[in-house]
Amino acid sequence: MDRADLVRRWAGTLSQIMYVPTARDEIERDLLELLDLAVVSLVSDQSPGQAGETIGERLIKAHFTKPAALRSSAEFLGGALPALPELSAVEDVTGRVVALIGGIASGYTESMRMRIFDQQEDVKQALVRAKRNVERDLKRSEARFREVFTSSAIGIAISDLDGRLVQTNAALARILAYRHRELGGMSLLDLFDESDIDSMRRAYGALANGEMPNFRGPRTLRRRDGEPSWVILSASMLRDADDSPGLHVTMVEDVSDTHLLQIQLNQQALHDSLTRLPNRHALMSRLERLLGAPAGSIDFTVFQMDLDAFTVVNDSLGHDAGDKLLRVVADRLSQAFPHEDEGVPMVARLGGDEFAIIMENTPTSPDVQTVAATINDELAEPTYIGGNGVAVSASIGVVQRPVGIDASEVLRRTDITLRRVKASGRRQWALFDKHKDAEDRVNFRLAATMPGAWEMGELAVEYQPMVTAQTRVPIGVQALLRWDHPERGAISHDSCVEVVADTGLSIPIGRWMLGEAAGVARSWQGKVGQASPPLVMDLSKHLASDPDLVKTLRGVLHESGLSAPQVQLGLPVQSLCKENTEAEENLKTLRELGVATVLTEFGTTGGDLACIEDLDVGAVKLAPRIVSRIASRQERGQSSFVADAMVALVKLVRARGASVIVPDIVTEAQLEWWREAGADIVQGPLLKAPTTPTEIADFLTT
Repeated sequence: MDRADLVRRWAGTLSQIMYVPTARDEIERDLLELLDLAVVSLVSDQSPGQAGETIGERLIKAHFTKPAALRSSAEFLGGALPALPELSAVEDVTGRVVALIGGIASGYTESMRMRIFDQQEDVKQALVRAKRNVERDLKRSEARFREVFTSSAIGIAISDLDGRLVQTNAALARILAYRHRELGGMSLLDLFDESDIDSMRRAYGALANGEMPNFRGPRTLRRRDGEPSWVILSASMLRDADDSPGLHVTMVEDVSDTHLLQIQLNQQALHDSLTRLPNRHALMSRLERLLGAPAGSIDFTVFQMDLDAFTVVNDSLGHDAGDKLLRVVADRLSQAFPHEDEGVPMVARLGGDEFAIIMENTPTSPDVQTVAATINDELAEPTYIGGNGVAVSASIGVVQRPVGIDASEVLRRTDITLRRVKASGRRQWALFDKHKDAEDRVNFRLAATMPGAWEMGELAVEYQPMVTAQTRVPIGVQALLRWDHPERGAISHDSCVEVVADTGLSIPIGRWMLGEAAGVARSWQGKVGQASPPLVMDLSKHLASDPDLVKTLRGVLHESGLSAPQVQLGLPVQSLCKENTEAEENLKTLRELGVATVLTEFGTTGGDLACIEDLDVGAVKLAPRIVSRIASRQERGQSSFVADAMVALVKLVRARGASVIVPDIVTEAQLEWWREAGADIVQGPLLKAPTTPTEIADFLTT
């Protein structure tokens, strides 16, 4: 749906609510301007709330003055705006639309209030003119006054200096749900809420004493049934010919519908519609108040949690079941950590399956470990959905006693801690670690700038030979990624791979590397001939599982002129040996094409041996961290259970008919140990550090 269609539907909705003496095309033109203003505020850094206030004011100026016009506009825009194509990429578009609608309600209410004030002033002036002209044309002015008094939709009360009601009109009786005759003789102050009586007595006294000419503003009156009625009230003094105080004139406009609608919109803006918990905006507001409190006045801890394997519930039982489970989680957390509206603890839903809790730290409050255990204990009890008992656990990131930071930084810290926790398993919790955070921030900064670095040509492919362990004869050349960073210098392949995993560029950068390396490898054949070793490239788990991997490789082979046997691809063992995985299908097809395949990151899981038993691969490549661990313990003269296990593993792999590749060989002692352990192929700085295509060509010809 485009904006023009949306505007026509909006105009049609408003026309069903009330008649406005304006041509339809002019109405649609005005609404299109308002819609454009709304969209600009949602896609830019502009505050949607401010734009909303302007839209609310313009609706009143366009004479859409019925509360139903505001309600229908809020509902219509709330549903239609997020569906606009130009808003599809806006982050947290729902939250920004809610802020926009809240601003519309605020601007609409304020503009309506000013409009009412103007109407009240007109009525007052009519009354004053009628009184001044009474001697000149008493009969005519009395008729005019009576017409205004009786026909006005604004409630009018005339009272004496003691507050006794002398005259009231039907509109006032209707607003307060009284029979008209019941108001006669009542005290004006009896109509106000008890909390306002003293202040209103002083205000009316100030009118009589001439301390102020009038007063006006929002007030709460009490209806006959005791229920509140929200009004805009204006009061002034009718004085006698000698300027002595005569009668009080009070005018009220009922704005209860608008007031209740604004409360509803505010509630929606600060609460999650599914669970009724406070939402992220409410949590941020509470954090800002806590962080802005005087130092030492309140000490608190923030817990951010994510439900483990929640997608399994959605995928297996459906989204309705997932929604029910989220409501159950919200109820249990609220019962375990009850709170008041302005107090703590506070339980909030941040979105999706993420929740947060703010806990005050007092001498009697539970420690972090107890709170984390309580959360998971509450969630462990099964919830029965369609006859299925469903239970979840939570991973939890914790920030204690945040000082000197803002609310956004608090949630950034809980979020980064939660990400680290989820990487280590389920039902875990951890405290924010500033040292690990510093490392993570460096990596995230690199991840954020990598797309631009790739576009600017800062990424390059370098090459490292792989040689036989016994004779050091080149048997392959691996393509590696290098980043020539303008500030940090050269960033190695392993660091680049870690950063790429956080960017979503694993597949496009992997395809680019494969194409670049294939072209270079083809050039080696002109110098080395048919003895040129194959090009080796270890794929990321994303590229290994790419449905278009084989298509990509075919294109690379065609473009470069390489044959399939001249390429060797490594696939991470973690992406294989799962039922019907795309990576396993890719491996089988690659083998059929004649491409040599290797299981990389081997030796880190118990299922690795089963994987090599089930799959047809020519080699395995041990995980670098295993090689590094063994070397570290050997340098310190310590025995290593891992080393003993690797010796046995190498024998098992070779017995299966696969070669064993060992990376990151740094010393002669390492090389000798792995040689004795039975390794077939090695690579690392000892043999040749990653280098340029030219140097690799020279290396292969010497």
